[in-house]
Amino acid sequence: MEERSSGGSRIFRHEQSAPGSSSVGDAALGEAISGHIARHYDMPEAVLLHPEESSYVAIDVHVVLPKPNRPVYVAVTSGMSERAMKNGRRAELMLLLPSTWPAPGTPEFHDERGYWPYRLLQDLARLPHQFDTVLWAGHTVPNGDPATPYAKGAGFTGALIAPAVIAPDGFETLEYDGGEIEFFAVWPLYTDEMQFKLDEGLERLYDLMEAAKLLEIIHVGRPSVLPRRRGLFRRR
Repeated sequence: MEERSSGGSRIFRHEQSAPGSSSVGDAALGEAISGHIARHYDMPEAVLLHPEESSYVAIDVHVVLPKPNRPVYVAVTSGMSERAMKNGRRAELMLLLPSTWPAPGTPEFHDERGYWPYRLLQDLARLPHQFDTVLWAGHTVPNGDPATPYAKGAGFTGALIAPAVIAPDGFETLEYDGGEIEFFAVWPLYTDEMQFKLDEGLERLYDLMEAAKLLEIIHVGRPSVLPRRRGLFRRR
């Protein structure tokens, strides 16, 4: 029997990995995604991580550097779509970081407080292959059970997979090898936001995110999108 939350969200518990396999990556796929990034962002990009071999699929992270008219880092995976997911579809993930984020290659970048968004991308991109499942728009993934922050000071304990709001037009889909690769944004969430989605449903969470004018740029320390409850003795 499938498990659902009070808000109607289906709950998957990933407790057992699929049979192990390894990958050294797909060079043609990496080139196609690199070209897709360059066409839409009109900017050279750097591959931050290219593992020689990886479990299930090899996940590279491409990063578009900030510039004056786009003061953010854009990080995009390639490798998640090396294999189709259980539903036969393919996807890659992306997230945005403010220009003040530790730059690649600096000591602060290699600290977990600077690297956790990239690790999150890699872990999420590997998840559907590791557990023979699907990771798609509207899905939320907690950071463990019980969920804990991704890094000291980060605050976020889970992530929502959802369409990108500020990506260039056309970036969301890449025609490749006779099919399509969908690109989704990773939106880190707080524990109360994750619970709200389970209790009230995805559309209600989307409403709060829109009301808060939340974008897919990671902002450590941002307020929760849930309205603050006034205490009994708090001045109104």
